[in-house]
Amino acid sequence: MKRNKILAICLGLILGSVACAARGERALEAPDQRFSIEQARAIALEKVPGEIRHEELEKEHGVWIYSFEIKPEGETANIVKEVNVRASSGEIVGIESEKDRTRS
Repeated sequence: MKRNKILAICLGLILGSVACAARGERALEAPDQRFSIEQARAIALEKVPGEIRHEELEKEHGVWIYSFEIKPEGETANIVKEVNVRASSGEIVGIESEKDRTRS
C-alpha cells in the first residue's frame, strides 16, 4: 500500500512536469524573480556582446541567478564568458572566462 502511494506521487510529479513542458512553461522559477530571462539576457549582452551559447536559471549560494555562456564578439580563442545576473535585481554578480565546450 505504501509503495503504491509513493508510485502515485512520483507519477503525478512526472506528469505535472511533462504538462508544464508541453505548454511551454518553465518548470523552474525563482520566488523573488523580478527580472525575466529576456531582461537578464539584454543586461548580460550589454556587458559582454556576443552569441549566447547556453542560458539557465539556477540557485547558487542561496541566490537565484540567470547564467549565460557568451562567445564574445571578435574572440578567436576557444573561450566563452559566463555572465551571472541576479534574478531579483538585474545586477551582474559575476563574469568568468572558461573554455568553450560547444566548439563551433
